[in-house]
Amino acid sequence: MTVLTRVLFGLADVEAYDWQDRTNYTADKVRNQTVQPGEIFTCHPDSGGNIHSITARKPFAMLDVIIPPYSAERECQYYRVQTWKNTFRLKPIVEPYFVIEPEPYVGFPALDTL
Repeated sequence: MTVLTRVLFGLADVEAYDWQDRTNYTADKVRNQTVQPGEIFTCHPDSGGNIHSITARKPFAMLDVIIPPYSAERECQYYRVQTWKNTFRLKPIVEPYFVIEPEPYVGFPALDTL
């Protein structure tokens, strides 16, 4: 899945990571920026920061456009970032403070002609 995000209002800090070694949970930081109204940024599945964090600096709103394909088997996972000597380790959070319950898509069928 690729996500395009447009900032509607406010300021936020965006950090994004790509896996370096999934078995050791190490990652490379590929984005560390402040975004503001009108800016668009993307998160790609294999590079460009699919693992990301968005922290509002003040009241903030964004619009996400999610572009398929999205793997139904893929679970949403939360991580805590640990930094050690310029190495980033993404420690899985076993019980996040909120839970996302997936629901089946019941809207219009996807068009294969685009």
